[in-house]
Amino acid sequence: ACTGSKCLRGLPGLAVVMVEPGLELNQPKSWFLNLERYRGDNPPITAPVQSVLALRQALVELGEQGGLAGRHTEVLAQAQRVRSVLRSRGYDLPIRDRDASCTVTLAEIPQGKSWQEWNDACLDAGFVVFGCKEHLKEKYFQISTMGEVPEEELDRFIAFLPENSKPYPGGSKIPRSNWEVEEAG
Repeated sequence: ACTGSKCLRGLPGLAVVMVEPGLELNQPKSWFLNLERYRGDNPPITAPVQSVLALRQALVELGEQGGLAGRHTEVLAQAQRVRSVLRSRGYDLPIRDRDASCTVTLAEIPQGKSWQEWNDACLDAGFVVFGCKEHLKEKYFQISTMGEVPEEELDRFIAFLPENSKPYPGGSKIPRSNWEVEEAG
C-alpha cells in the first residue's frame, strides 16, 4: 500500500500548484520555486511521469469510492474495527474514539513484551506497527489503517493480535509528563 499522500493514496514527490490567472506572484526564493517558469504547457523540467500517472489513478479510485467522504468512511470503519478488537482483548487505548485519528490507533504494547519484542513479532508475521516517542515508547504502539488495507489483511492482523492479560480499564490517561492536555468536558 502506498500512503505518500495519505488520504489520496498517490505517490510522494509531486506538488500541484493552481494559480488564478493574473495573480501577481511573489519573488521566487529559488529556481525551482519560480512558478512563472512553469506557466503554460512547457515546464522547464521533466515532470515525474510515474507520479503524475499515479496521481491520475489515485483520483480515479477516490472518485469510485465516493470522494473524500467515502474514503473517510472506509478508513474510519477499519480503525473502529481494530479498536473494538483491541478493547475486547484487553488492550488499553488511551485516546477516546471521538478524539482519535480516523487512520491511526494508539494501543498498549502487549503485557510482558518490550516495544522491540512486540515490533519484532509483528515484523516476523508480516505487519508493520509504529513506535511512539519519549515517555510513551515502552508502553504504547501505533497501528495505521491508512492506505489500501484489504479486508483479508485486516482479518489476518486481528487473528495475530494476542489476548492482553490485563483487563481493559476503560480509558486510562496517557502519562503526559510535560504536555498535559485538559480533557474536554
